[in-house]
Amino acid sequence: MQGVHPSLVTRQVRSLEDAGYVEVSADLADHRSCLVRLTAAGGEEVRRLQQVGLDRFAAFVAGWEPGEVRTLTTLLRKLETSKASVAAQERTQAGRRWARRDVTGVADEAD
Repeated sequence: MQGVHPSLVTRQVRSLEDAGYVEVSADLADHRSCLVRLTAAGGEEVRRLQQVGLDRFAAFVAGWEPGEVRTLTTLLRKLETSKASVAAQERTQAGRRWARRDVTGVADEAD
């Protein structure tokens, strides 16, 4: 769960659709949902933004030694691995809390 309110997602997707970056269609397998597909223009915008990010990063580390950039890269990868591990643990714990709810929908006293 990302903690994003559904109305915010709807507004953002509508804005992207209006800009021509995504196409929205009904999900025939789940009529409560929609499918969102990136358009060619959307793919180009993603590539443009990635290049902007790469250019900015290059400017940030322009005066760094190559070893310093490698160290930063190693530490950022380690951080991402730690974040993924914590997120997986939180999902597992949330699933256990859900499984312990009784038929009335009330969590047991351990929660």
